[in-house]
Parts: sequence; structure tokens; C-alpha cells
Amino acid sequence: MASQCLGRKTGEKLQFGDGHYFYTEKRCTKKTETILCKICEKNSLKKNHENNGIITEEIPRKSHIYGSPWYNLNCEDYGNPSSEDMARAKKAQDEARADIIATVSAATVSAATVSAATVSAATVSATTVKKRTFKVAATEQVPAPVQVAAPVAAPVVATTPVKAKRQPKKVAVQPQETVKPLATESVEPPLQDLNCITITVRKIEHNGRKYYLNSDKDKLYTVMPDGGVGKYCGRLDKENDRIADFPDSDSER
Repeated sequence: MASQCLGRKTGEKLQFGDGHYFYTEKRCTKKTETILCKICEKNSLKKNHENNGIITEEIPRKSHIYGSPWYNLNCEDYGNPSSEDMARAKKAQDEARADIIATVSAATVSAATVSAATVSAATVSATTVKKRTFKVAATEQVPAPVQVAAPVAAPVVATTPVKAKRQPKKVAVQPQETVKPLATESVEPPLQDLNCITITVRKIEHNGRKYYLNSDKDKLYTVMPDGGVGKYCGRLDKENDRIADFPDSDSER
């Protein structure tokens, strides 16, 4: 009888703090006579990030899905996603595993019921034997049958992946009052006569994320994990309170 494939697939694309991507988790919807459909079975043989494994097992180490070892390690390098994106990723993971948890719970209860019925039958049989023995040898004292408590099914609890620990990096942080323009990569004079552009920026927060803002042109840059200036990511549209996708004019000079 065909049933839903147990393959784990990538869902929605979300971002770390600096803009790198990761994916939400979802379950394959194809029907199959085996555990995996043909496509998921083919992907399970790969040794790169496209192998997302089976929904009932741990997420493979190289998978780019939320909660994988790769995701947990890169949270430290790229910065944690926004609280909204983390909530969406956790909700998608719970929905992908909901049917599996319900199936396991039902199977556990069914097994406990069968076990309890077996124990009860054994108790009745032992009681009958004792009574018959008592009739044959009336002078012997027959001990009362031992009542065996039926096992209770333990609830199945979905576990949240534990972040892998990485040794903290030593980062020198400058006080806010002594921050200088960070767009210059070296304070030494150039070896050649080059046209250098110095851009003054200041740190701001927009929609829960930190950026460096160049007030002259309202240009935004990402904040690197070590506090440095990252890549250009657009211009701040103050009127509509959003980040506009606009080419970096300074890169053309």
C-alpha cells in the first residue's frame, strides 16, 4: 500500500544576520511503496548539502536546513537570523514532523494495549493453574497470583536540535566614541598612485538588524561578525522605511 514519502526537503529560503541563506524543513509529498520516493532516494546517496536525509532521522551534517550542524555552526559566523525568521523556520519544522510524531504515538499506545492484554491473559492462566493445584493437594497453601501492572505508554516529545558549540573568537571591539571610518582597509600610503574613496559611516539598527549607514547618500553596508564593514546592500528609503535595491555608485569609479 502506497504511503507518503519520508524524505526531508528544503522549503523556504531565509537569511542569517549578514545575508547568507539557509532553508526551512518540509516533508516530501509524493506517494511511494517504500520509505523514499525515487527522487529522495537518489538525493540520499549524495554527500553534499543536497542530502537532507529522512524525516524520522537526524538532519545530515552538511545539509543547509534549519537545525542542522551546518546551520548551528554558521549562526556564529554569519549571525543569528531575525526572531521572525527563526519562528517561521521552527514552525515549518514542527509541521513537517507532525504526522510522524502522531504515528509514533499511536503505535506506542497500540503496543502497550497488546502488551497489557498479554499480561492479563497470563495472570488469568496462572490463577486457573493455582486453583486446580489447590483441589489436588488441599493441604498445601497456594500463594495468591501476583498482579502485574500494565505498562503505560510514554508520550513522544519532539526534540529541538541542540546547537553545536564552537570555541569563541577573540574580536577586538572599539568603543563607540572612538569609531573611525571603516571603509579604508589600510592606513599605509598606496604603492601606486590610486584613486581612493573615503566613506564615513555610523552604526544603525533597522527592522531588528544592524547596519553601517553612509548619511551622505543613505547607503547601507552589512556589519561583519568582527565589527568591520561588510558588503553594500542598498540604500535606506527613509520615506517608506525600507531598504531599496540600488546599484552602488562608488563601485563604478
